[in-house]
Amino acid sequence: MATLARLYDFTAGQPIVSGEVDGEFNQIINALNSTSTNVNLIVRFSSGTTAPLKLDQLGAGVVQTWAVSGVDKATVTNAGSFSTAGQFISSLATGTKPLDVTSTTVCTNLNADLLDGLHSSSFLRLDSALDQTMIGNLVLSLTAPQLYFIDTDHSKQMRIALDNTVWNFNNDTAGGTPISIATATNVVTFAAIPVLPASTPTTDSQAARKKYVDDQDTATLALAVRNDTAGQSVTSNFNISGTAPALTFTDTTASAEDFSFTLDANVITAKFVGGSGLIEFDYNTGSPELHFLAGLARVETDAACVLAGIPRTLVVDTSTVGNVGGGEDDLISYTIPANTLKANGDFMRFTMGGIANTATLRVRLGSTEIFGLGPTENSACEWLIDATIVRKSNTTVDTYVGYRRLHTDYNDSTPAETKVVRNLAVTVNSLTGSTNVIKATAESAAATTNAIVQTLLIGEVVNM
Repeated sequence: MATLARLYDFTAGQPIVSGEVDGEFNQIINALNSTSTNVNLIVRFSSGTTAPLKLDQLGAGVVQTWAVSGVDKATVTNAGSFSTAGQFISSLATGTKPLDVTSTTVCTNLNADLLDGLHSSSFLRLDSALDQTMIGNLVLSLTAPQLYFIDTDHSKQMRIALDNTVWNFNNDTAGGTPISIATATNVVTFAAIPVLPASTPTTDSQAARKKYVDDQDTATLALAVRNDTAGQSVTSNFNISGTAPALTFTDTTASAEDFSFTLDANVITAKFVGGSGLIEFDYNTGSPELHFLAGLARVETDAACVLAGIPRTLVVDTSTVGNVGGGEDDLISYTIPANTLKANGDFMRFTMGGIANTATLRVRLGSTEIFGLGPTENSACEWLIDATIVRKSNTTVDTYVGYRRLHTDYNDSTPAETKVVRNLAVTVNSLTGSTNVIKATAESAAATTNAIVQTLLIGEVVNM
């Protein structure tokens, strides 16, 4: 197709002859009234602000229609809408969006190949029966999130739910929660006893079915004690644990009594079931005691299992020990063990004996003198001392010492033959935590060896 052509050149200042412009006018009129099919109308305009061509519809019809051989192909309405039976084709290079849309309203039937640069294969689909695969983690972040499993006809539904501190596996079809897991402790709770596989366990970590356990004999379950087989025994330790655990012996003979041993804190009690305790062993914070219980009577023993209230021998020493020259010399000594007097009121008795001839005789408890007798009172005689020591507190005792002597010449003019010395609140080492020493000492004023000789020391204790 040709464009409109100028047939004649116009010269400025010269009149235009009509015959010279008839051709141009005919071309324009023929193009405008559609009788010309071989010319194009081209409008060129150099303004950057004014449109080269503007169609101004003053009525209610469309603004512009484009047709091919009389068939409309595209239209611009007076509302500004553009419709076409063809394609929108953009040759804009990558880097600039070819379309700019303001409306957020859904555009029905709009089909795009990519969503945010991703194909549909990058998303899990709701309309596909094929297996969907994710290569990353699926995270449900919500207050009490839940994951549902629903079959096609909605007749069965299972659900996994995290409810604060508990992870639940819910059976919505049958109702209930067959499995729960505590999030803080990983403790698993089963609503019913789980059914284990039929196969026999082969490793230590596998659980065993009831039938498997029932089918085993004592040779297979060497460490198990069965309640349906007589003569069961164990070759390792047998432990019973719990609050106040008890070991009960039941005699199946008619009218026979049941007997039990029960541990409650530090005390083991033996008794007939339903009756009062008969024997009681009390660990007593490191000082064990055995109690024999009979009605209201109670007989106790101390750490050495000697009956309470009955004397227990501490020492019997028949060595012969005398003083050596002058100065105070130890005779026979005894170290009293810690915790011998373990309660207030407990007491010890010591008997000492020997011979003397003009020397000073003393009895010491630790560094404290609890008895003393000068040389004029202790000459040419056989002597005997009884010392009683009573616990008043952990660090104090009362002492009572009695002295007797027998002279070779009983009718001489020496002082009285007996003497008693009482000492109250004598300080000693801790009776429960330390030892104490009791001893007799001798001192000869004339520096005579064996002025006093001790040949006997007997000690006993009574714990109440």
